[in-house]
Amino acid sequence: MVPDLVDVFRRHEHLPAVLDDAIKVGAKTLWLQSGLADEQVARDGEAAGLQVVMDRCLKVEHARLLSVS
Repeated sequence: MVPDLVDVFRRHEHLPAVLDDAIKVGAKTLWLQSGLADEQVARDGEAAGLQVVMDRCLKVEHARLLSVS
């Protein structure tokens, strides 16, 4: 089964390897949690066809979207 989203809670130095794994499994989105951002990882992920979200908490964004609708 291919994941839609890879939610990342890893240290910054592990982000390139996590991106490689996300690409290998065919994930559609790489989500870097609050405090995580890497422009090179974002460029590489987008070049591989992934949507990349950086420095955002998935739970906070989910709650925000629910309160808007």
